[in-house]
Parts: sequence; C-alpha cells; structure tokens
Amino acid sequence: MSSRPAPSRPAGAAARPAVATGPAVEWLLRPSAPADAHWMAELRAVVMQPDLERLRRFDPVRVRQRFLDAFDPARTSVILVNGSDVGLIAVRSEDDAHWIEHFYLQSSIQGLGVGSEVLRSMIDAHGDGRPFRLNVLQGSPARRLYERHGFVFEHADPVGVFLVRDPSAPQVLLVGGTEKRLLELHDYDERWPAVFADHAHRIRDALAASDSDVEHIGSTSVPGLAAKPIIDIAVTVNDLTAEGQYLDALGGVGYELRVREPGHRLMRTPERDVHVHIYERGDQAVTEYLVFRDHLRADADDRALYEETKRRLLAKDWDDMNAYADAKTDVISEIKSRAWTLRTEASREGPRR
Repeated sequence: MSSRPAPSRPAGAAARPAVATGPAVEWLLRPSAPADAHWMAELRAVVMQPDLERLRRFDPVRVRQRFLDAFDPARTSVILVNGSDVGLIAVRSEDDAHWIEHFYLQSSIQGLGVGSEVLRSMIDAHGDGRPFRLNVLQGSPARRLYERHGFVFEHADPVGVFLVRDPSAPQVLLVGGTEKRLLELHDYDERWPAVFADHAHRIRDALAASDSDVEHIGSTSVPGLAAKPIIDIAVTVNDLTAEGQYLDALGGVGYELRVREPGHRLMRTPERDVHVHIYERGDQAVTEYLVFRDHLRADADDRALYEETKRRLLAKDWDDMNAYADAKTDVISEIKSRAWTLRTEASREGPRR
C-alpha cells in the first residue's frame, strides 16, 4: 500500500524521535477522522494477509469489513513518518482494562523502531493502573514486540494468542548488563545431542519435585545445521512467577540467572555455553520453538536458507547478542510461516494409513 500525504504537523500532534536501528526517522500521531477508514481497512488487510492465509482464515472482504463496521475515530490515532500516514493504533478503554484493538504499520516502516516507540507512547498515555490486553494471530511475529514491552501469555485458542500487560509487572532484568561476545558459527557437532542429554538429566533431577518438561531447541538441535556452540534448552514449569520452585534448584546445579522478563527467565552456565530458557506451561513461544526446530530438521532448503542468513549476519560486528537475534527475525518469520502452513495441512489430512 502506498502512503497518503498528510499534514507534516497536525494540530495537537507531537513529534517524537524514533529509537531506530536503521535510518533516523521522526514519527508523530494525529487524531483519525472518518475519511481515514478505508485506507486503514486496506492496511489492515495487507498486514494481516500472510498470517491469515497461513491459518486458512483470509477473506479479503471480511478482513476489511470487520474493521469498517467497528471503526471509531475517537479511539484511533494515525501514525505519520515524514509527513505521510504509515499506520494506525486504536485503544479501547474499559472499566477493567485498556484493549489495543488495532496496531498496523506499513512494511517499509517496520524494523525502524517506530512500532516500539508508538506502543510505549500509548502505554504511557493510558498509564492509570489498568492492565493492557490484546490478541495476536497464532505464529505472528508481532508477539515479540509486545513481549518486549511486558506483555505475557494469558490464554490461546486455535486462531489467536491473548496477551496481558500488568502495570505492576517487573521490567526486564539483564543480570550483568549488555555483553559483547565473539559470535562464530561452527559446523554441526555430533556431540551436541549428548551435551543436551547430560544437561536435560541434570535439570530433570534438580526439578524432580515439580512437573517440568525439557526440550532441546535452537540451531544445535537441528542435525546438519551450523550453529553458535551454545546449547539452548526450553524448560516449562507450572507457574513462572513461583521462582522459588526452580531458580534455587537450578542454581544449585550450576546455572546462573541472566534474564528476568515477563513470560521468560534465562539461566546459563558460567561458561555461557548452555542457555536454559524457562517458560510457563502452555506458552505459545515453546510451541513455536518446537515447530521451527522440527521443520528445519525435515526441510533441507529452509535449513540452508537459515544457515546462509546467519553467516551473512555474523559477518557484521555486533555489540549485543540480542541485536544479532533481532536481525534474524524476518527470515525466521518467513520459515515459521511455511512451517505452520505445513503443520496445518498435515493436521487437516490426518494420520496416514
């Protein structure tokens, strides 16, 4: 979709610099008007089409009409960059929560930090103690943005994942601060599954008193895939907030807390060669890890695409491993989309006889 021209500084709109990883941009918000409805509906359709098609839910008429039927200019803001309308965000306030109902950006603006800044602005503007709620489509990469801003998994259905942000939730804690590390890809090592098995046994023993699942995830879990020599392990627990049930136990067998954030804890070995990602049982993030892993194990073309992308990115100098991880988002989303499509088709066909 092409941008519509708009006033460079509408009345009542304040410009804010974006925190961007690409070219510096300046964004602002303006109140929406009834005349905005149709281009907004079109943008919604364009943004949602890939995920809806993957879920076999895309109806080009319905996706637009649902927006038009419920459009309320009073609670919708237009996002402008360089004087052009490039997106929208709508917040519906109820007695017990603020609902983010629509948040769409043109693809050319995504990845520049604008979405993060707009979301933070909305949270600040409605910061009256009520939680924020929203839902995203299953497998949507948008979920990552919301989780960075404190949204956590609440429940899910076959189509959507519902997230909530409690204003009293802790901010992200990065123990030890940002680290610059040498990032190198190693050819697949046949010893990696055995290393995982050893740590999985250690973790299960430490958490024997609780009901926990342990899975090998990440690139070292995919035979034949070059990877950083770091074993990633996903552990699910019944209650992530009940840290006393797992942090001390895992600390006692050699793991140290590195990250505490809503919906996720990360512990690792002092040597930093094993990362233990802890989630609450039922969190869609774990399902996505496993779907991605299993797809790469089975699909040589996507395995090669992912490896080539990592090699290209690692040719750059990264001050922070998180920035490197973020740079892989687009190709990961592309591969995940294919993985979910194949998974959906297989489930529809049923077991082979």
